[in-house]
Amino acid sequence: MRLNLPVVALVALLPTAASAEGNLEVTGYLGTSFPFYSQSFTYSPGPVNLSIPGITITQEGVFKMDGSGGLVLSGGVAYYFGGVIGIEGRLDTVKLNVDTTGAKYDVKLTLPGLPQPFTASLDLGTGTADLSTLKPWSLNLKLRTPGPVRLFVSGGVSRLPALEFTVNQNIGLGATALNVITSKLDVGTVRLKGALVPQEGESRWGANAGGGLQLGLGPRVALVAEARFFYFGERTYDWSAVPTDRFLAGLEQRLLDATKQRLPAVKFKPQFFQATGGVSISF
Repeated sequence: MRLNLPVVALVALLPTAASAEGNLEVTGYLGTSFPFYSQSFTYSPGPVNLSIPGITITQEGVFKMDGSGGLVLSGGVAYYFGGVIGIEGRLDTVKLNVDTTGAKYDVKLTLPGLPQPFTASLDLGTGTADLSTLKPWSLNLKLRTPGPVRLFVSGGVSRLPALEFTVNQNIGLGATALNVITSKLDVGTVRLKGALVPQEGESRWGANAGGGLQLGLGPRVALVAEARFFYFGERTYDWSAVPTDRFLAGLEQRLLDATKQRLPAVKFKPQFFQATGGVSISF
């Protein structure tokens, strides 16, 4: 039988809580997050078959995702034994933004008998990426110093529910036509909306640690400043991409199918630091 370790730890402390003199503290936090996430995607739409011997096509594209901070809104409840050592339960809601950066998409076509290849480059531009709000909940051991001005530290286990992740990005498909007279090489593009589907079986458990300062405004109310780091293991997301803007011709559809097969999985690490301020009330 599997045991939930945070629940076991809390139950084990209940007899102590019943006999110890302590107090209850409720705290609300507001601040910002600083994620640790960056990933570049290099992809190839696969070979293009024009049924002409001697033709060589080289094509490659890249786009990049970077994490940026967002709003943090959190709440916690701590019960202290003797006013110094406590057990803290908390819920953090963290908004992480993911910024996408497009780059050049290069295509080179070499024909037999011609010294110079036909080339084309496209600026793929920027896209959008939406990551659902992170909502880790945690069970921590918390220590604080006595007095109206208090230092505190806390840390423990955290659990992060499943995340929804979608990306909308313009990508290159490959060479679709060649005008030998004008030396113009046409390159198809399509805008993809990729719903990133998490793989099953990956752990949702992690850890958090932080500390800060409490400045008493009275016997029961204090201002709080806190810094905290959350760590969760790497999660893998697979693409489920579909075109969003137009009907594709036969060659473009084949290129799209090849592209989707070669898009690398997203290796996302939900690890972030947050800085918050707030108010605590003791009972």
